[in-house]
Amino acid sequence: MELYEVMARKGVQGPSTSLKCDEDGSYAGMQCSGNVCRCYDKYLNIIGGLTKTGCQCSRDIWMNDQLNIAAGISCEVDSGSYAEVQTRSTYAFCVDEDGVRAGPLVHETVAENLACGAARLCQEGEDINCDKVCIGCTRDDYVN
Repeated sequence: MELYEVMARKGVQGPSTSLKCDEDGSYAGMQCSGNVCRCYDKYLNIIGGLTKTGCQCSRDIWMNDQLNIAAGISCEVDSGSYAEVQTRSTYAFCVDEDGVRAGPLVHETVAENLACGAARLCQEGEDINCDKVCIGCTRDDYVN
């Protein structure tokens, strides 16, 4: 809003939409017009569909594509946010909103047993009972 105020004081009309920026001055990943939000790259090109939850996953996929990195990231359907459970090869794990692993690696066959809310609490040190991260899992279900 500061830019709008400076422009108004100089008699210049600002852009018709309010754009959000990242700390480095580039465009923020999620831009909204009214109640419709989409995911954008740092140059304001659309990289993801409609979203209400964020664009970190779409942004990370875009960045990996720019760098020719095949990371196998999974986003939520119709969202720019990370899918709560990520899989790599034959194992699975929970991630937080930034795509950072939260909790242990388990074999993909028990991925549906992961309790990602508990995993995030355990990671943040808010829950001392971290045994409930994989419900019904045995020691053999965890990846060494």
